[in-house]
Amino acid sequence: MVYRNNNIENTENKKADNLSVYPFTVDVPSFPERKYLVAIYRFARITYVALFIAMIIAILTILRAFSRDISPRFIKWNDIENKYQYVKSSYSQKQTTLSYSQYLNEYFIRTYISKRFSISETSVTNFNNWCDCSNKTASKMGIFNTDEECYLCQYSSSKIYKSFTDNVQNAYTTMANDGITRTVDILDITLQSAYETNPELSIVEWFLNKTKPISITQTFRVDFIVNEFKNSKPVSREVLIGFITVSGNKTSPQKRGVINESYMFNPNYDLILRNGGLNAKR
Repeated sequence: MVYRNNNIENTENKKADNLSVYPFTVDVPSFPERKYLVAIYRFARITYVALFIAMIIAILTILRAFSRDISPRFIKWNDIENKYQYVKSSYSQKQTTLSYSQYLNEYFIRTYISKRFSISETSVTNFNNWCDCSNKTASKMGIFNTDEECYLCQYSSSKIYKSFTDNVQNAYTTMANDGITRTVDILDITLQSAYETNPELSIVEWFLNKTKPISITQTFRVDFIVNEFKNSKPVSREVLIGFITVSGNKTSPQKRGVINESYMFNPNYDLILRNGGLNAKR
């Protein structure tokens, strides 16, 4: 007796255990070229996908390259710090908005430091630099008027000026009465940080097309030497580091003010003085 069902079941089990793979799954005796056509189709599909991915990566790479700013970093020897340091340089358009104000602020800082630490032979000059400006208004020239009365008071915050009058002015007055004068040599001014403050407009102000002043705030590091004389003879020299924050209206270059300041002795003062103050100019 023959059991056909068992034979069919055994045959199906064997087929399940030995599944055909390419190209045998498409290898039809009546159409032998079929397996080659399928292979070409699969290869073309993989090629198209690879080309599409490569094209997307190329486009993203180009966009990324054009979106990046050119900001090289240079290495130079810092004679003041007696070490190598990185110097950042930026050619991006974003920095051009601060270059003009940076120049003005550096000019202002040179004038401010000179009046803050110098002592003149004439009492009138000292008074104009140190006097109280509570009953005075600044001239239209602003920071460009180096003969401005009460210069330190006019162009520094009330907190900064009060600290000067409480801790420094009396000592300076005593030194001036004793025939002591002081001059300042600026060695270097370096921009540490900068930002703009653009006030938000209310809906009504925006609808009326009104604008609010944009303020620019910059912090500088200043390396300088204070020379002290007694009856026109040199007595001492101090090498100082100052961190000064200046703020002002972007559209009013003559209006600037010191909102924060701190000073310390330079640890490399011996080296700087030995090098003749790095040929600093007053």
